[in-house]
Amino acid sequence: MSFAKAVRFANQLITIKTVILRFKLIELSFEVKGGMACLMNELITKDDLIKKGYSKYTAVNIIRQAKQIMVQQGYPFYNNKRLGRVPKETVESILGCGLELEKNTRG
Repeated sequence: MSFAKAVRFANQLITIKTVILRFKLIELSFEVKGGMACLMNELITKDDLIKKGYSKYTAVNIIRQAKQIMVQQGYPFYNNKRLGRVPKETVESILGCGLELEKNTRG
């Protein structure tokens, strides 16, 4: 395989991972109102952490660390300074404990 083909293949894999991640984010953000399933609590923002009692500075740093971890795990989607939502599991792994969030925090 030539270098150019290898680069194209790598770019295709990155694109596929990004598309899969976007679908996962859409799927996790899906909410059936008045009905069967609510999956809104799977993503966390700095405001959620502030509501839990963390200072603004600490909350921002936790979100930054979570984004760095997601990029290291192969999700280039999180290499974006405007993105402020990260998976709950990643934040829990940083903090070393589980988080209980309110059911209706977004909307």
